[in-house]
Amino acid sequence: MLAGGEIKESDIADFSLPSYQDASRAATNSNLKGDTSLLDATFAKQFADLDVGSSKAATTTDISAEDAKAAKDAAKAAQKAARAAQQAAAEQALSK
Repeated sequence: MLAGGEIKESDIADFSLPSYQDASRAATNSNLKGDTSLLDATFAKQFADLDVGSSKAATTTDISAEDAKAAKDAAKAAQKAARAAQQAAAEQALSK
């Protein structure tokens, strides 16, 4: 029992599902009322003024071909070294 009050209809969440007929007739990306705005209006207002296009993190840096090749070669060498260390550890574990 709740201390100090009764349970009201508004206290209970409605988890009822639509009928198959209603769900199959609904348009793609719309709710069953026909609205295509699937987010709450207050949620949409929060992000309405967000400017996604002017992000500084989205800027790309120019990398020369030599730097790109050097980075790729370094990554490949690190991968080979890691593989050799892994194989050595596996062989050592098997020899015990």
